[in-house]
Amino acid sequence: MKLLHTLAGIACLAAASAFGQASQADVSTMAMWPPVPVRWLGQTDFTKTSYGYYQDVTPSYTLANTDGNFIEWNKWRFAIYTGFTGKTVTAWGDWGYPSVPPPKRAADGTLIGDYCTHTHITWALWVHYNFYLGGRNFAGWGAPVGGGKSGIPVNDYTCSHSVKNALSPAGNNPFGWGVDSWSYTFPKTGNLYDIIIVGASALSHTTLGCSTQGCINRPWIGAYAY
Repeated sequence: MKLLHTLAGIACLAAASAFGQASQADVSTMAMWPPVPVRWLGQTDFTKTSYGYYQDVTPSYTLANTDGNFIEWNKWRFAIYTGFTGKTVTAWGDWGYPSVPPPKRAADGTLIGDYCTHTHITWALWVHYNFYLGGRNFAGWGAPVGGGKSGIPVNDYTCSHSVKNALSPAGNNPFGWGVDSWSYTFPKTGNLYDIIIVGASALSHTTLGCSTQGCINRPWIGAYAY
């Protein structure tokens, strides 16, 4: 049975920050391997390919406080990566769809409405360790790393996302924390790790893909190795 099926119940999400965006403190409490189903986007074996990029195709829907904390496991998407011994892996989560429309401007060019800065992504990554020492096997998941990104208008037609944005200079701020991506070189011999899982959740506080001012949108997850 493929690993993708074996790990069918792997993510449990903690209490959420306001507006449905997870803070660094929220993500730090996300535990792997609880008995709950999650939505997988795919599985990549780096012994067979050098990259695995996945776009969520689930339709956007209204952000609803259905369980009292906004952030639920079904608002996240996940991908699995294996076969990275002796390789350098770079991974991250980002905005997917719908495409962010250009800002609204008055006839004289004055900005009157912006979509980009109201789009957000939370992403996280876990690495599984598995090794023998002193006649015993040790296996488990390391603490998650990741980040909270918000939209940065590059021009009227380009919206990028980063943990460093206009909303980020704050304490436990869900809209700008952590790192944009993660990279690590795994040794050719003595590698203690065998699985990487990347998860992401995208949301917008504007009418992008749904009829309300709060939408769960479609994240993008990617990783490459060399």
